[in-house]
This record gives sequence, C-alpha cells and structure tokens, in this order.
Amino acid sequence: MLLQDFQTALAQSKGTPYPKTFVKDVALTALQLLLNQRITIDSDQGWFVCMRRMTDRPAGTFRFNLYSEIGQPGYSSVGTGAAATANARVRNECWFGTGSLPYTVGPPMIWPPNGNIVFDIEDLTNGNQTVHLVFDGFLFYPS
Repeated sequence: MLLQDFQTALAQSKGTPYPKTFVKDVALTALQLLLNQRITIDSDQGWFVCMRRMTDRPAGTFRFNLYSEIGQPGYSSVGTGAAATANARVRNECWFGTGSLPYTVGPPMIWPPNGNIVFDIEDLTNGNQTVHLVFDGFLFYPS
C-alpha cells in the first residue's frame, strides 16, 4: 500500500525532488540496546525517498535494523517474531557507508509525510560511543 500511495503522490508531484538529509546522533553505553528510536518526517515535508545511508564509523561497532514504521517488519529480516527481529540487526559495516563512500540504497527506501524513520541500535563494543546516523535522499511534494 505504501508503494502505491507513493506512486500516486509521485505522479501528482510538482515534478522537482528536493534534496533532504535527516541526521540523528545516538549515544550508546556499553552493550546498550535501544528499540524503536525514531526520526519524524513532518507532515508538510512530503514523501522522503532515502537514497544513501551513512555514519561516521565510530571506533566501536554496533548492530542496526531499520523500519518503515513501528510494528512493521524491518528491512533486514530472518523470519517473524521477536527473536527474528533481534537476529535481523545487522553490523554497521554491512549497513552504512561513510561520507566519502556512502552506501547507495537500491531500491530506495520510502517514508510518507508525517511518518517515522524507525530503527533499533545495539552497542557491541562494551564501551560508550556516540553514533552519527545520516539518511540522505529527496523529498517529493504532491501538488
């Protein structure tokens, strides 16, 4: 349904995609797991199409999973249920690029206006770290 809604909005868009970057700093303590973290897309911002994912590549490692909304299946999945979701978290080096070598998303990830970029993040370093997450793409506004 989300893809059909986006296709309709794209067909009705003003025709010009606007570059947009969403950024979030996440502070993690030793082996901390944060569930359902979110970046909210304002209702007046249009549809967000994520084309690239980046992080600052902290000294430590972390695991990550991304969702289109709370309660929806993650973009990485190994089945169903809570255990499958926990096991689907992917190490950062397999999920994110850097500013000089961003990870290009294909196919693009799509979020509607007033939606949330939802993610789980888990520290693997047994130490404190702050992770700088970047979701880079475009906004499309329906006319």
